[in-house]
Amino acid sequence: MEKLCVTFEEWHLGDGNYPPLHKGQKVNLSFYIYPGNKEINANEEYYFNPIADSNYMFSGKVIRNYVDNEKQIIIIDTGSFKFYLEEFDLNFRPLVGQFISGNGLLLLDYYIWVENLDDYPDAPNIFYNFEVSQILRISIPEHFIHRHSDGGTSYPTSLSPGEYDNEHVQEIEDMADDTTGYRFYLLKLISIDEEFAKTFN
Repeated sequence: MEKLCVTFEEWHLGDGNYPPLHKGQKVNLSFYIYPGNKEINANEEYYFNPIADSNYMFSGKVIRNYVDNEKQIIIIDTGSFKFYLEEFDLNFRPLVGQFISGNGLLLLDYYIWVENLDDYPDAPNIFYNFEVSQILRISIPEHFIHRHSDGGTSYPTSLSPGEYDNEHVQEIEDMADDTTGYRFYLLKLISIDEEFAKTFN
């Protein structure tokens, strides 16, 4: 993929998974899709197409399926891009070689892949080298934030396109300078032909 837009959830910074990113930074990343829908598809089609922001429609071949007692990590090759689905419904169990199509939000791997890479037999390379060309800060609208009587709050860690407006979007240069408010980020990434270390703490 020459260009991507991906959701970066702010909790990654608090947990220390990723460093604060800045515009122009070179990164090596892996990704997953949080699906809005998905199905095993008899049509052997390859595509990975943007819908809006970090929402994509996809179709690709299952090249690995790592199953344990709780979940599956399904690696999908769309021809131009590889990513994983984390699937907790063990009744939905695609076989290697079958095709899956669907749509959903593209997010940064939240450690289930990169941190456990040695545990996956014959793991394919789903890491990509990019340069961060733009960082958009998305302020989570107030009606999504629930304030509790004990003083705590709860809110979604990211939103889908259509759940926020342009007034909630601000371009920033560096996440390190952005430390307050309920937010997530959209990263605009451009593919680069360089090799460097994985961007994961």
